[in-house]
Amino acid sequence: MHRCTMPLDDDQVHFNIDSWGGWIWPYRNVVPESSETTVSVHLRNPYPHAAVLEVRLVGPSGWRGTSAKLEAAPRAEAHCQLSITPNGACRRQPFAVELTVDGRRFGQVAEALLTVGSTKF
Repeated sequence: MHRCTMPLDDDQVHFNIDSWGGWIWPYRNVVPESSETTVSVHLRNPYPHAAVLEVRLVGPSGWRGTSAKLEAAPRAEAHCQLSITPNGACRRQPFAVELTVDGRRFGQVAEALLTVGSTKF
């Protein structure tokens, strides 16, 4: 049997063995009307040195997301509360967290879903 391994050298940029750059909690969000929704955002520093993580929530056109700057120790996780405000009713609409670390853009590293205007997900 052949095993594939991914080298994760201490001096290289990576998001650990599972490659998760971050996650948003809760993943599924339901609100009765279009309003600001706050979620917990957890991110990883992919560098072997302390770094500044710039994060922001993004959604479809017309949605407004907040942003933050976090400091993280080498390979450590950091977290914060961010909010997103949709511009109308939707069902299971994805939104994401964009990550930039020490000026290097990593793009959208995690997503969550938002339903507005329904009691059912």
